[in-house]
Amino acid sequence: MTENDTGDHTPILPTPIHKVTKQGDGYKVKSKCGNAYITPEQAKNAYQGFLYAYHTGKPLNRWITIVTGDTAPNTILNDILPKINMWTHRHKSDFAYIWTLEKDQDKGRHIHLFLHITTGRDKNIKHISTFKHYLTKILKPHGIDGKDKQQVHFKTLSYYSGKNNDKNPLSVVLEKLAYSCKATDPEPLHQAIQSETDPNTRGFLQKIQTSQQSKSNSPDQGIFYCQRLGLSQNINKKARADNHTPPHT
Repeated sequence: MTENDTGDHTPILPTPIHKVTKQGDGYKVKSKCGNAYITPEQAKNAYQGFLYAYHTGKPLNRWITIVTGDTAPNTILNDILPKINMWTHRHKSDFAYIWTLEKDQDKGRHIHLFLHITTGRDKNIKHISTFKHYLTKILKPHGIDGKDKQQVHFKTLSYYSGKNNDKNPLSVVLEKLAYSCKATDPEPLHQAIQSETDPNTRGFLQKIQTSQQSKSNSPDQGIFYCQRLGLSQNINKKARADNHTPPHT
């Protein structure tokens, strides 16, 4: 069993994020410069991690948007991801995640968090209800009301098509990830689309480009003095290389 194998539910800690402290209207950070955009390489890494999670039995089946208010979003992530990880460990659930940071005029700074929570037909509703309660509890110290849908929006992602759904359900879910990667740098994104040889990866990048076309979805969101996108260690590049990434779907 490798160190990235979650078969024994060993906690997989998040990749460290730069610590920040609030100072005036901005943030003083230990990094040399801020990040205005997600890079196309980071977006492709998220796409590959998303597929890898799906093919290895850890589909990212929950999409949570957290409006961070005055608190630096990476401060919140540094606090809640290890706690969520331990919650899944206690509840014998596999754990995997992808997150992105965004800012818009309506919500301000916010986190998009895609994660996997193992569910079974017999405990699905109770299991998710318990998790929502726990998420509300750990967000409270950050001044975030987990019961307020304007601050925390919780969505279940279904990979199973209904009677009248003629779309590939995986494709539908990937549209949500592409939307959450819309802060990808536009010009390098265009170049990446032109040069990408894999049609599935190119299609994902085109979904991001499409999501940028609305004025309300501008990729120009200001500077974040921390990472803009991250993956759990069990679906990142190293894990995929060690365990051989499954073919595209």
